[in-house]
Amino acid sequence: MAYNTREIIRDVRKNPIPQYFNETENQYQPVTGDKAPYTQIVDVNGNPISSENRLPVDAQLSGSFNAVVFEYLNSTLNLNTVGNRWYGANAVTGTTNRRPADVSRFSKKLVYVKNNYNVTAYVIVNFYKDVEPFSGSAHGPFIYRAVDVEPVPAGAAAIFSIDTEPKMGLPAIGLGVNIWADNPTEGSIDIVLIGGV
Repeated sequence: MAYNTREIIRDVRKNPIPQYFNETENQYQPVTGDKAPYTQIVDVNGNPISSENRLPVDAQLSGSFNAVVFEYLNSTLNLNTVGNRWYGANAVTGTTNRRPADVSRFSKKLVYVKNNYNVTAYVIVNFYKDVEPFSGSAHGPFIYRAVDVEPVPAGAAAIFSIDTEPKMGLPAIGLGVNIWADNPTEGSIDIVLIGGV
């Protein structure tokens, strides 16, 4: 049968849950843990694309997004811990000396997160009125939250831009990303911030 002839799965409050249609089983199945749908991009020889085996692209950033503000690849700041990790002008594990990245010259901001951990990671993106360092708080004196605790399942990637999060287009001087993960025991995370006009 086709997907449109089957009832979707709902939680106890009758709300739809994250799910996909399994054509082999002919039913919807929940998206959970390592049972989630998985797609892997490979090169022409069938090798998985990774930070070591990058997809060969003969192009440069142009148009509306044209500058990498920061890039943290293979970060393991969350490994074997529970709590927020900060990514901005610096990447830190504690709540001391967190510095927002300067995005003052960009009207558009795009945050890419690839979760290579073995657990779900949660993303928060805050905008700041300056780029002064702050301490003693996970989020500091932000002026607004552009992304509010968005889950990125293990093995998945997410892009947060004005297309998905309207507040990503608001003006700001600084930007910081908090990643929270519940005690991952293996893997890493990739975070890239791209700015544009």
